[in-house]
Amino acid sequence: HLPLVLSRQLTKLANEHQVSLFMLLLAGYNLTLHRLYGLNDIVLGTDLAGRMESQLEGVVGFFINVLPIRMRIKGDECFSDWLSDVKQSSLSVFDNQQMPFDLLVETLKPERNKAYQPLVQSLFVMQNVEQTEIEIPGLKIVGQDSVHVDSKFDMSIFITETDTGIEINGVYQTALFRKRTLQTLMEGYRQILAQIVAAPHQLLSSYVVEATKEKAMKVETKKKTLGKSKLGKLKKLKRPIKITQ
Repeated sequence: HLPLVLSRQLTKLANEHQVSLFMLLLAGYNLTLHRLYGLNDIVLGTDLAGRMESQLEGVVGFFINVLPIRMRIKGDECFSDWLSDVKQSSLSVFDNQQMPFDLLVETLKPERNKAYQPLVQSLFVMQNVEQTEIEIPGLKIVGQDSVHVDSKFDMSIFITETDTGIEINGVYQTALFRKRTLQTLMEGYRQILAQIVAAPHQLLSSYVVEATKEKAMKVETKKKTLGKSKLGKLKKLKRPIKITQ
């Protein structure tokens, strides 16, 4: 959950750059993935309402469609300039939200694997549907939070605006990620968003995630230690060593 002050600053910054809050938060999330894991070409899926026609507003039914948004970081550019690219990529997807995901997969024919979804393995969704109370004579209806949530994708991030600030929730495949991994990602995301608000015109390389600095220090320390001790002989072991984050 982001503090209310930071949430308001993000909304103000989005207005100043003539982008939606979703676009700004999406850019911040992509930048976090870039700074934490060195990713330069990222594809995230997002839910689209699929109700572009006014005639569909009163129709009961499920029209939500998932489409991929591709983000590339080609160099060390200014964040505010890169934000404009994120805006254009997002608008391009929004303009084609009536394109069924299944048809897109059929057209592009990506390599299929039963272990993961085609085209999109991770979601980034902003849930901005107004929550209204349902009134039925003689009944009291109270909403309940889900205790257990199944993850259809490797990882999904859900953003919700609340009266107390922006709420961020993550759902992930426990077979692929540890809880600590998501916690590190979310803390890094919060750090990046705070830095963007403080200085939105810096180069992308100027934004720093503390976890990245700590990891670099640990690697450097480990290299020095291995160089001075008998542990350096580990490299001669035949059994592979698996390192997990």
